[in-house]
Amino acid sequence: MLTKLTQPEVCYKCHKQERADFFKPSTHPVRAGLMTCSECHKPHGSGTNAPLVKPTVNQTCYTCHAEKRGPFLWSMRRWLRTAPFVTARTGPCTRPC
Repeated sequence: MLTKLTQPEVCYKCHKQERADFFKPSTHPVRAGLMTCSECHKPHGSGTNAPLVKPTVNQTCYTCHAEKRGPFLWSMRRWLRTAPFVTARTGPCTRPC
């Protein structure tokens, strides 16, 4: 009997680094089965570097995380600059630690 693969399992066939990132000690809704890759990413590309469903990373994230938009009483800039899991390619949300 064939078993149906979940969307993340299909994505992980090519995106091995992303699979490894999602299986680090921290948790993420994709790993928990609470969301799928296509809620943030277009599976067949877009006009952005990362094939996102919205034009920018911020617009994509703020779809579900409006509380992260701010304004904040203190600056997150220092934290973002020193966070080990933030890279030029992705933000802290898509690179679990």
